[in-house]
Amino acid sequence: NRLAWVGKPGAPTPPKVVALTPAQQAAFDKGKAVFTNLCAACHQPNGEGQRAQNYPPLKASDWVVGPTASPARLARVLLYGLNGPITVSGQTYGGAVMPAQGALKDYEIAAVLTYIRNNDAWGNRADPDNAKPAVTAAVVRAARAKEKDGRRAANGSDPVTAAATGPALPYAARISPRSRSNAVR
Repeated sequence: NRLAWVGKPGAPTPPKVVALTPAQQAAFDKGKAVFTNLCAACHQPNGEGQRAQNYPPLKASDWVVGPTASPARLARVLLYGLNGPITVSGQTYGGAVMPAQGALKDYEIAAVLTYIRNNDAWGNRADPDNAKPAVTAAVVRAARAKEKDGRRAANGSDPVTAAATGPALPYAARISPRSRSNAVR
């Protein structure tokens, strides 16, 4: 990223910011409430985490936004927790354990992910072209179903490692044209 003088010849066009739909805004608001009650103690209300405690940031995190961020991977982290070292935006956080939040409903997890991925105060934008800002309950349901093969305890008591959450694919490779709906389910 670089600073650019808007209007100066040769300056890049700033990305178009599209407002959330009313349904997406409702999910964002619900996500903020859940985040404040469950996540902010470790990740902080400002999303900056706590380096000394090995709690990684969500603000400007490559796990949350950008070309390698994956809503499905984030859903698996919330569903099953995370154990062991994790590298976030080039910084390694070791030893911290993210507790499983699998008792949350799919729509609540989707709402939290929508909130952290679209938090303007943190500078987070869901994806480069803002085509799919909201995470849907269907994404969380699919992540939950993927782990029902007995490899992981159904109650989320067996946290995953960063490697076990699966690779993050570039945004365009993750979604089909049909899944580009902005509807929150």
